[in-house]
Amino acid sequence: MALSITASVVERMLQQLSLEDEAGFDVALWRMQGYAVTLCSEDDLPAKVTPVAACDRYRIFLVDSSQHCARLTRDYDRAVGIVVAEVSDEN
Repeated sequence: MALSITASVVERMLQQLSLEDEAGFDVALWRMQGYAVTLCSEDDLPAKVTPVAACDRYRIFLVDSSQHCARLTRDYDRAVGIVVAEVSDEN
């Protein structure tokens, strides 16, 4: 059974990420807990998409796969995964 992705889960993740230098280790820990988490650069995502949470170095987006293709969403009820996007130093 998939774990529920809630605003509280995302907030805890963002707090943890904001304390670390590298997101890779944190993402691995969340995966071990059973969450589907993907790490990427913010440049890999469309500019018009709004994150559900953000800090200086990271943006968090939700993934919805209820339709034929996966897409980003702001709807926690449809969320089946989390995307952690690292903000580049160039922004």
